[in-house]
Amino acid sequence: MGREIRLPFLDSRLIDLMLRTPDEYKLRKGWTKYCLREAMQPFLPPEIAWRKDKKGFSNPQGEWLKRELKLPVKEAFGADSMISRKGIMDSGALTRKYDRYCAQPPAGGSIWYREIFAPFSLELWMRRYAAWID
Repeated sequence: MGREIRLPFLDSRLIDLMLRTPDEYKLRKGWTKYCLREAMQPFLPPEIAWRKDKKGFSNPQGEWLKRELKLPVKEAFGADSMISRKGIMDSGALTRKYDRYCAQPPAGGSIWYREIFAPFSLELWMRRYAAWID
């Protein structure tokens, strides 16, 4: 699950302004987002404002699923789960997949955390709104 931290830059007024802004304010001397970098200089250290390498944001859900959430996930994927009772997913197959996921190295493996997180979230949502589902 990604975190969108660019939301302030998606404001339609800012987009309209930047569409009308001359190219030399956007790209100058090999620097992209030149006017933004200039504008942020008073607020950011130069090593951040003028950094060329993109830094990603790592989400901890994958490790949470293997550690802090292990018991709740196991319980949620049990035979009495709503996703199983409603025929959405097979609880046994899902539990086996979860066990394989937990055995993967921290760097990852063939099972992506979203393959576990999505059914876990769905189960929790279904339990919360069970009265609306039946």
